[in-house]
Amino acid sequence: MFGLRGRTGRAGAEIADRVGDQEFLRMMYQEHAEKARQHEGLRATAASLFAVLIAGMIAFAASGHGSGREWASGVMICAASAIGFVLNASHSERFRFHYEARDKYHAALGRYVSPQSLNIDKLAKQSYERKYPITHRLKGRMPWSTIYVLTFVVGVGLTMLAIQGVVI
Repeated sequence: MFGLRGRTGRAGAEIADRVGDQEFLRMMYQEHAEKARQHEGLRATAASLFAVLIAGMIAFAASGHGSGREWASGVMICAASAIGFVLNASHSERFRFHYEARDKYHAALGRYVSPQSLNIDKLAKQSYERKYPITHRLKGRMPWSTIYVLTFVVGVGLTMLAIQGVVI
């Protein structure tokens, strides 16, 4: 958004001198928040694509009725699941990096805000955690990783059934 990607050290200091410390912190906060949202969106898009791809492979295998498609589909499902898992982990890792960097800039911006204003965020988080005592503990990457593990198991099962000659 602001072209600040990778601007640390001397280049970051020059920008901070030009725009002011507070504005620099705000710009970097927004940059990392935007990048975190981007990686979360990419992770969700990739998961949807792989889910459709894997569903198509399962349908392809099921329509074969013993034609030998089952083992090939099983192997392709395993491969797609593994690739999807790696992509999910990669985007989750990048999301966490930008999220943590965003939090650091947010904390630094807190120097310019009254303690009462800073307390609003804390109170909102406590209220949220009271309202949703179980689901607030879930991490967004867990369900998506589980999907890939399950589809990998389906692929292995399909391959094993095909090798044993079981017709689906």
